[in-house]
Formats: sequence, structure tokens, C-alpha cells
Amino acid sequence: MSLKICDLHTHSTFSDGTLTPTELVAAAKAAGLSAIALTDHNTVAGLPQFLAAAEACDICAIPGIEISAACGEREMHIVGLGIRPACFSDVAAHLAPFRTAKEESTRRLVEALSAGGYRLDYRAIAAATEGQPNRAHVATALVGAGYVATVDEAFEKLLDKRHGFYREPARPTPRETVALL
Repeated sequence: MSLKICDLHTHSTFSDGTLTPTELVAAAKAAGLSAIALTDHNTVAGLPQFLAAAEACDICAIPGIEISAACGEREMHIVGLGIRPACFSDVAAHLAPFRTAKEESTRRLVEALSAGGYRLDYRAIAAATEGQPNRAHVATALVGAGYVATVDEAFEKLLDKRHGFYREPARPTPRETVALL
């Protein structure tokens, strides 16, 4: 029996990953993985590219998503695997209002940081990602501008909601999320 290794929780540049879906598949293949799942945050936009890349290099691709749900005062991440391509548009449509809320939350975060002396440009941050800008992209911009040394430091000192710059967006409930998946 040969050992099969897979990674069932990866992110691409369509959320907070550093590789495109195609590059992610190539890296998985180079690492000797048998299967890989793409589970970008709150989006299925990278899945068509992911599936095409996996088919071209003969690796088992599992289309998925990681949805941020509101669980009381906390955020819960729910991973769904095996999303059928025929359902991509339904998933995207269901999540559209929450993605709009997330975009507005990130825009307000950049505005609040800029008003607090951390001059950032939302358009530049948005242009640097294939997907939707989020706090990870803002953290990268803060590092690039020299305000902090690392992404971790950006979260510790500025981007956690307790610092007053970040306001959480509306999110689906865990029940809504599970029903969707």
C-alpha cells in the first residue's frame, strides 16, 4: 500500500494565500501530494482555475470554501469540501451580500487607519489582490509602508478589533452556512 498525502485546507490569491490557484496545484504536485483542496475564504472564484490546473497535471482536486460565520460575538470558520461546479454560482450568489459587507469593512478599516496616521491607499491594496481585500492584505500594506515589521505585528498592534480600527462585517450564521454547504 502506498502512502497518499493530501492537504484539505489551502488558500490562494483569491483570498489570503500567496499563490494563484494554478501555482498552488503546481506546488502540491511538486511536494508529492496526491490531492489538494482549495478552500479560499468566502469565495469560489478561484475554483475553475484550480480545477483546470489540477486536471492538467493529474492531481486530485477537491473544490471547497472556508466560510466565516458569526457565532455570537465570535467568528467561526467552517470548511466545506466537495462543492460541485454546478453549484459555484449559487454559493457565490448566497455569499454576495456578506462579501459586500466585508469589502465595506475593509474599506472602513483603511480609512480609520489613515485617520489614525497610518496612511494607506485602499485602491492600491485592492489592486494587489485577485480576490477581495481583507485584513491580511491591509497587514501586508502596513508592513510595506514601514509601520510594522511583520504581518503578525500588524494584527497584534492594529488590526485586532480591540484596537478600535477594525469593525467586523455581517456574516452568515453557522446554521445558514451548513445549510448552504
